[in-house]
Amino acid sequence: MGQGWMCGGQYPGGPMIKQRRKPVLVDGVRKVVDSPVFSVRYGRAIGLIKLMRLFYFFPLFAATFSVCAETSGNWHYELIEGGAIMTEYTGKEEIVKIPGEINGKAVLAIGKSVFGYGERGGGNTSITSVTIPHGVIRIENYAFIMCSGITNASIPDSVTSIENNAFNGCFGITKIKIPNSVTNIGNSAFQGCINLTNINIPINLAIINNSTFAACNSLTNISIPQNITHIKQSAFAMSEKLRNVAISDCVKEISDSAFYGCVGLTNIIVNSRIRGILSHTYYGCTGLTKITIPENIKHIGTSAFEGCTNLSFIDLPQNIKSIYPDAFKNCPKLSIETLKKIEEIRSKNPIESGYNPQQNP
Repeated sequence: MGQGWMCGGQYPGGPMIKQRRKPVLVDGVRKVVDSPVFSVRYGRAIGLIKLMRLFYFFPLFAATFSVCAETSGNWHYELIEGGAIMTEYTGKEEIVKIPGEINGKAVLAIGKSVFGYGERGGGNTSITSVTIPHGVIRIENYAFIMCSGITNASIPDSVTSIENNAFNGCFGITKIKIPNSVTNIGNSAFQGCINLTNINIPINLAIINNSTFAACNSLTNISIPQNITHIKQSAFAMSEKLRNVAISDCVKEISDSAFYGCVGLTNIIVNSRIRGILSHTYYGCTGLTKITIPENIKHIGTSAFEGCTNLSFIDLPQNIKSIYPDAFKNCPKLSIETLKKIEEIRSKNPIESGYNPQQNP
């Protein structure tokens, strides 16, 4: 499957969780340990001040802060303002219907790692079908991660947010209807859903986030609708059977590594609003044989088409400003004339860093 396919892993150019070293006391002995960036950034204060800062920067978490933890049958839940959030499922049923109400409280959210085990990487593999009731607003981080037995998931049109890694690694899902009520789909939300053959992109979504549909190996065609303005890092990376991508004229930017390793990709359509092709965007897309780059493209980033070993023809615009290092590295079928043209353009503007659309509009 390749390194970095699950649990929010990223491909070249993708975001990473950085760590810093900090001293702590362990049994009276001073030791140095790794600490995530956010704990350094937000965690210098202690006690009440630290808690207040955490709530200030994470209002959603603050809103779900429980005032009472409860249990009802196979469900653990917490009371939040206006209702309840499911926090754990302990049952063994294959077909699960999440209740819309629990002990008189409306269920508003499917909480973090309810069926999955979050960063630990496991999941409830006995579930084959899950129905989410109308009234649920959020499906939180890791809610169903690695629930590999799920083949059917019903999402109601009350849901507005499907958060990071929510369905990551749900191998069994073949299709899922995302309602138009959804305005946010988080990083890696459907990453590694290797049998997902079809997706619909809701009309109220503006951004396809980092690795949202990465390693969805059964996807073959994607049509990016007009409501989408940004396709973020590694959005469709390593989706090996993806053949055709149609991008609407409303998309302003396709970020680094968006289609990295999509070896089945045979056709790409770049719209008239995009000004540059960023680094690693089509890295390793060995199915590409010819590309016409439109006049609006001014820059081609580092390794943008590196490893496209079957690329034999590329039509470059006359007014292109810069081609960055290794943009067409290991493309052995390109003609000598094309390679000379690429070098001529590079010699006029020999930039040695990756393309940044903010610096090079």
